[in-house]
Amino acid sequence: MPGHTQRKCAVAASRVQNTLEIRHVYLREWMGWARRSQLEPMIKLAKTIKTHEEGILRWFHSKMTNGLLEGINGLVQASKRKARGYRNVNNLIDMARRDCQVKSVTFETRV
Repeated sequence: MPGHTQRKCAVAASRVQNTLEIRHVYLREWMGWARRSQLEPMIKLAKTIKTHEEGILRWFHSKMTNGLLEGINGLVQASKRKARGYRNVNNLIDMARRDCQVKSVTFETRV
């Protein structure tokens, strides 16, 4: 029953969207409270959250962080430090691949 499956997917997508909207409303309400609190650290935190609001709300949908990429970047930077003096960039790339042991990266999508 393809129609049934499509309806279930549409309902699930609608619930996710509603949940994201509710979180957005709560976050906005909290930021308003923080600004009105007249406590300088809370006001500063509210401004920081406002700056990163899109990424914060996106995390609730995807549950993904950039931790994996930051870890790989650290390994590549270490490889660059070790590779000083090599004759060409291919040696650096080979060393980075060996250090990171990255052949392919796949991501799961969560709904």
